[in-house]
Amino acid sequence: MTETVDQTAWGVFAKRIRAGWSRDRSLNEGFQLTAEDIEIVTSKTCRIPITGVTGAGKSTFLYLLATLKWPRAGEICWRFPDGKRFIWGKKGKGLSAEELYVLRGQYFGFAFQNSTLLPHLTVRENLSYPLWQRGLSTRLARKITDEKLGKVRVESDPKLAEFLGRFPSQLSGGQRQRAALAQAWIHDPYVLFADEPTGNLDSQTRREVMKVIDNWLNEQPGKRLFIWVTHHDEDKIRHGVAAHIEVRNGAVEWKSA
Repeated sequence: MTETVDQTAWGVFAKRIRAGWSRDRSLNEGFQLTAEDIEIVTSKTCRIPITGVTGAGKSTFLYLLATLKWPRAGEICWRFPDGKRFIWGKKGKGLSAEELYVLRGQYFGFAFQNSTLLPHLTVRENLSYPLWQRGLSTRLARKITDEKLGKVRVESDPKLAEFLGRFPSQLSGGQRQRAALAQAWIHDPYVLFADEPTGNLDSQTRREVMKVIDNWLNEQPGKRLFIWVTHHDEDKIRHGVAAHIEVRNGAVEWKSA
């Protein structure tokens, strides 16, 4: 279900979320994740790290917010600057397939620890690929990609031009991650989700990648949101976040600075 609302502040509200799986329901064994009332509003912050030890449920909660996983109970409500509201509930309740396509393809961008770049395409071609999938000609897709890339190169990642013609196998870890970020935001989403985007990188490269994300956020203050899973405390400190989400033993909590 989508609704039009008149609100300057935008963000997400997760209400009484339950998710997880069970090895043996009769014994109640397995993993369970719970989140009572978690609200992220862009008037307060535009950077939200999700922290916790390995196996705590950080990625599960990220996927719930990103509508990539169904909650067993509760609902997640997204409000956006254009006035649209999307409600994501149990087994997709409230959202049609078309609405999910719009939400994930226009409002959200995704960047994960393991790059999703196709190995047989150059970086530039990988960035054009979603446009080809929508039926655009190669020429038009490349034109649109180049127009978008002009902005990305100048404002977000000036070094991107150095490896646009390379294949993923020819890139360093940092270059692959920067290419994946460009792929995630080339359609100008409101929200960027990232699951351990710097997990496999050394400290120097990690700082460079996070700087690229900072640049992207600062291009349109108040109209972009970055939510990411991290186990690096320096990511949280460096971004000067006012608050973060902590997942501990399956319990999701909002932590103020």
